[in-house]
Amino acid sequence: MLWQKAPNFELRSTSGTAALSDFSGRWLVLFFYAKDFSPVCSSELAEFNRHHRI
Repeated sequence: MLWQKAPNFELRSTSGTAALSDFSGRWLVLFFYAKDFSPVCSSELAEFNRHHRI
């Protein structure tokens, strides 16, 4: 498998604007869901948070 650096990008989040470069040199897990999520998505968010709390 060939690994490539992800290009820098900015996005709106529930905590304001974030850029990939804000996390340079740190481990990062990107987790996102559609704005029109179903009830299943909310349980996935809770479970992800339970396992990956900082």
